[in-house]
Amino acid sequence: MKYKVVIPSWESGLNELLHHQEKRWDYRTQKMRIFNTEKTKNERLIRKCLSEQGLSKVVLKTPIAIKYMIYAKDKKHDRMNLGSCLDKCFCDALQTMKILKNDGFDDVVDIKFEYYLDRDNPRAEIEISEVKLKHK
Repeated sequence: MKYKVVIPSWESGLNELLHHQEKRWDYRTQKMRIFNTEKTKNERLIRKCLSEQGLSKVVLKTPIAIKYMIYAKDKKHDRMNLGSCLDKCFCDALQTMKILKNDGFDDVVDIKFEYYLDRDNPRAEIEISEVKLKHK
């Protein structure tokens, strides 16, 4: 089975992900914690898109392959900065929504990235494919 998700206006890269951290008091644990506001913003956007596009009820039980097609607004970020940030936030959002149990080696068996320029409509298009593994 294949699923497709479109994330509009994707412009977040690894630099933003690493530099948008802030220390805050966590009243639940009564300790200082580091919160990543960029990751929270990205995951919220991804979860919203997954819900709006009908994937919130999907549960992936088999290993998956993910293909990211990133349409960048400009050449501000290098390719892997965009791709690694998207992959991290997307896989974590899948786990938060319980669409995917884990994003480890046995669960996400293949990841591919394609990059394009689209100044008028920056976005990320993501294809998720369930994979049937061949046993030796």
